[in-house]
Amino acid sequence: MFQSLFRRAEVAIEQSIGQLLVRAITAVPFIIAFAYGASALSVRLDRMYDPETSRLIMAGLFLALGVLATLIVAVRAPRTSGAAAAETGGADPAGSRTTEEARDASKTMADADRELIYAALTSAAPIALPHLARLLLRNLPLVVALAGALFVMTRPAAQQSPAAAPAE
Repeated sequence: MFQSLFRRAEVAIEQSIGQLLVRAITAVPFIIAFAYGASALSVRLDRMYDPETSRLIMAGLFLALGVLATLIVAVRAPRTSGAAAAETGGADPAGSRTTEEARDASKTMADADRELIYAALTSAAPIALPHLARLLLRNLPLVVALAGALFVMTRPAAQQSPAAAPAE
């Protein structure tokens, strides 16, 4: 009786995880491009200004980007407290108590959502891991090249030895 429900849930979870993996894989080149762009901008600012000023400019740009992202997320988030206040009819004491109850209920709901998401992820992990392993093995040369590039980029710049330095 419940077999069809479980199968539909498994299919929905598989599709969701598949879409999430595709989105994550699609985002990786954009993240790398953003990092290269930030690095190039930092080098350009180093040439134009002194290093301290260029670092402050970069910090300000990233701060502005973070504030913008926060504003976008805040605008897109559903407003449960405003809807609850509109339903209760305004600013009477009973309305504020209802708003507080709604906040408590939403917090409890967030805890329940967190538990449901955790349960879904733990049950979907055996399904997603083989797909992820196949994806990594299929793209092993690319993964190795990216790992090598990250290793080379994170190494400190090579210092000249005193023997190889030109005499003054």
